Amino acid sequence: EGAPAAMRVGILSHGTRGDVQPFVALALELRARGHHVAVCGPCSTADLVRSYGIEAHSLTFDARMMISGDAMQAAMQTGDGNACVIAAVEETKRQMAEGAHSPEEASAFLAAYRPDVVVGHPSLMSFIVLAENHGVPVVNALFMPFLPSRSSHPCFQTLAAITAQGMLDRPLDVHRALYDAFIDDAVMADLNALREKWGLPLYRSPSEVHAAFQAIPTANCWSASVVPQPADLDAEFPLARQTGYIFADEPHYEPPPELAAFLGASAQDRPVYVGFGSLSAGDPRAVTEKVLRALIAAG
Repeated sequence: EGAPAAMRVGILSHGTRGDVQPFVALALELRARGHHVAVCGPCSTADLVRSYGIEAHSLTFDARMMISGDAMQAAMQTGDGNACVIAAVEETKRQMAEGAHSPEEASAFLAAYRPDVVVGHPSLMSFIVLAENHGVPVVNALFMPFLPSRSSHPCFQTLAAITAQGMLDRPLDVHRALYDAFIDDAVMADLNALREKWGLPLYRSPSEVHAAFQAIPTANCWSASVVPQPADLDAEFPLARQTGYIFADEPHYEPPPELAAFLGASAQDRPVYVGFGSLSAGDPRAVTEKVLRALIAAG
């Protein structure tokens, strides 16, 4: 058998650096295997994509502005993942009112690029509709647990918050609350406006939209050592696979001498890294104090 035919892969994202950088790693690996890849994402991440030599198409939407806005900062202060989802939706609507028409812009990208497959992420809710409209297969790439499970909780709320709601032993109810917050009647109406515009059958209920997201091939892009694969994943979602992390190191990065010395020290204790990606809120000093208290408590 010969080598697989080269594909054109169109990647769609509407998220922050933490959503786009794994797609850069995916794009680099796909390119190394002989495929052609282009990433269509927020204007705030286009330079990041191009810095790795990957073709980038910029949306008007600014994800950095979404994160730094008052609504998202207030939501992150609460520690409630569902509140952050709502804040993201509201900020997206605000930017849309000012001219950021991401679904139409992404559709124009797909029409011009003509991919063989689309890889998307729920940060751009319409990515499955876009793929359907252009008649190409679609893969959902997830960076935290999103598919429902009877045995595992989603990672949008702390266990303390879930316990306070009386749902610690009801993971499916926690997942249902997440889906209801993330994909409600208003989101369905927005998706149906696109479907009507593009001549596609309309969704009849938010549950039908939930099912559409759960029915497509899905890559769970995190380590099983951090979040184990749910026991019921294979049975409930046979098109889903846990891939491990996909992360792009900065080209030609050399750590500062002080950091290299710290990491290379012969002490018995291993270094502990604490990071926040592009999602960080509140007073830096207060956050640092919380981290230090947690490390002290952990021994």
